[in-house]
Amino acid sequence: MRTPSPDELEAFFRHDGWIDVRSTDHVPCEKRLATGELLESHRSFGDRPLGPRVFKLLLAIQLRINEAEFWEVLRTKKPARRPSPAPEPRPETLPLWLGQSLERMGVPRERLAALGRAEAEALLDELRSRPRPKD
Repeated sequence: MRTPSPDELEAFFRHDGWIDVRSTDHVPCEKRLATGELLESHRSFGDRPLGPRVFKLLLAIQLRINEAEFWEVLRTKKPARRPSPAPEPRPETLPLWLGQSLERMGVPRERLAALGRAEAEALLDELRSRPRPKD
């Protein structure tokens, strides 16, 4: 895992819009998110890069971004998007028993794919309540 040099870390904080709070042997800094949440971190005046474990913790706990987003901020010189967009919601799927029951009743899979659970359950009730054809 590649880790940032002190200069890269300083550039990240600058491009991501962090504000230095004060200057001691470390530089505490903070960033207020659009949600009102306050992120806090610090940079060292040292010249050694962060170790992989420390970098992972910094990303997850203090910066609240992933590694790819960190390097993207350095590449584009634009702030990270926070909070990261939520993943697309998964489409509703029917329980297996319900899909199989409707298939046995003759409902084509294409139609099943368009049904929500409540609609599928109502259709199954309707199909089950129909009189059975006489053989």
